[in-house]
Amino acid sequence: MKKSTLALSVAAALSGLSGTAFAITTPGGATATAMSVNQGGIGHQLLVPYFSANNNNNTLLSIVNTDTTNGKLVKVRFRGAGNSDDLYDFTLALSPGDVFAAAISKDAATGKAKFFSADTSCTIPAAAANSSFITDRVDPLSTVTAAAQTLEGYVEIITMADILKTNASGGAAVQATATVGGVTGVTNKLFAITKHASSTTASLQKPTCDSASFLTLLNADVADAAAALVVGMSPPTSGLMGSWAIYNLSGTSNASWSGNATALLATLAGAPAKGNVVFSPQRGGSGDPAAALSSAFIANLSADPLLQGASPVVVPQMFDVPDLSTPYISGVATPAAHAEYVSTLLKIGQLNHEYVTDSIVAASTDVVMSQPSRRYHVAVNYTATPALVFRAGSTFYGNVAPTNNVTFGQAGTSNARLACLININAPAVQGLFNREEYTTSTPPGSFVISPAAAGSTVAFPICGEASVASINNGGIATASSAISGSIARTDYSPSASDVNFGSAGWMNWVFSTSNAALGIPMIPRVFNKLSNGTANYGLTFRGATQ
Repeated sequence: MKKSTLALSVAAALSGLSGTAFAITTPGGATATAMSVNQGGIGHQLLVPYFSANNNNNTLLSIVNTDTTNGKLVKVRFRGAGNSDDLYDFTLALSPGDVFAAAISKDAATGKAKFFSADTSCTIPAAAANSSFITDRVDPLSTVTAAAQTLEGYVEIITMADILKTNASGGAAVQATATVGGVTGVTNKLFAITKHASSTTASLQKPTCDSASFLTLLNADVADAAAALVVGMSPPTSGLMGSWAIYNLSGTSNASWSGNATALLATLAGAPAKGNVVFSPQRGGSGDPAAALSSAFIANLSADPLLQGASPVVVPQMFDVPDLSTPYISGVATPAAHAEYVSTLLKIGQLNHEYVTDSIVAASTDVVMSQPSRRYHVAVNYTATPALVFRAGSTFYGNVAPTNNVTFGQAGTSNARLACLININAPAVQGLFNREEYTTSTPPGSFVISPAAAGSTVAFPICGEASVASINNGGIATASSAISGSIARTDYSPSASDVNFGSAGWMNWVFSTSNAALGIPMIPRVFNKLSNGTANYGLTFRGATQ
């Protein structure tokens, strides 16, 4: 598959530049030996569990470099809610203390999600700050249009390298000592290019990242950490934080929701430490054949099963890496091992949350179950039947028991061409209560990840990568969800089976599996929408997990 607009604009921008660029052959330079989910919200990598441009939704995204000494070279990638297809990715350079703000909305002309930022932070390519998402890798056979498949998903944000003010490597990034943007002693050309100027006039604060030298440096061969240093990159340290907000402008239906990005922190003995340099040039597509990566290269850089082998389902490009499976810490040497490691960090065994669907306040509740690491265990091949491609040895997902078996397609969802989990004892709603402690006396069967086991009367499918479970929504075909989910949405209506149950209460989902109760790698978020006359409210909760 090719990647058109963004990739071709990169190739055009870089055409004529000297040298041959490669993704890093062997990630290295890390002093960190562990990673953790930092509840404080600052880390080396960020995960935004959900974005939406559906039904007049707009998503605001903010990425902040809290490191006031070093710049950051960051990979930003938007993946689809259905099967984690790459929808839009670019390289972002943040200067010390920098903030990058952007919005994702539906482009009326194309029907696709569109990314827009008026921010002056450096992006590669520059066109990434104002372009529509790309449909080259979405499902061409889905009943959901290609454009619509770009409207929901999640975001992965990875610090590829630090940009220090000094560089004594003797390489192309070394410059004469200078003062840049109020910082003295700058000898790193990459730092000087991406640093905002220290001016009280906003129009004069813009970095010089439209220069040819910037493109040349980021089109360099950085086979290892030593080669990266020559062009001004150093092993990445912590410092990223991020936030997201979804707001709807549908007149009387307007509401908004917000939250912080989930932060993954690389550590040594519990303290923040350096990760591996994982830079790869922002190149690829049919117009740039030199950017295709060999099977040997990609085997060192990604566990994505669609990118592997001599005849991959998707020909890997330089822009495909790094991803969440790229080895980032010392002691975890392979993408498969790193995919398992990150999945273990994100796993949960139970999710508890309240819900409200009371018609008096026009309330609705959606539970987003985002699984950002699942792509590195099992992916959907749109060109073959059966359509699933598994990574051998997956602990959390697989096609051999006792791991969480996965099937392709499930009736009763908003999109039948998704990967769905099966062979799992749960999630069963082990506790389902209204606000007066009452639990339904006629349970409609086990609430299982679809398809339901033999004898079950109700199957609750959790399909796709950012699955939306609507509570008491009346069925996927008859009403819109609180957050306007449509790509991977199902509905569960417990009150329909028991008129005494009520329209508000709490639920306890138990994600046990047939493999030692490992749980599911997941970032859950609960979205409530309520109305009080002409005023509407959006509430966002993480839920309680263990």
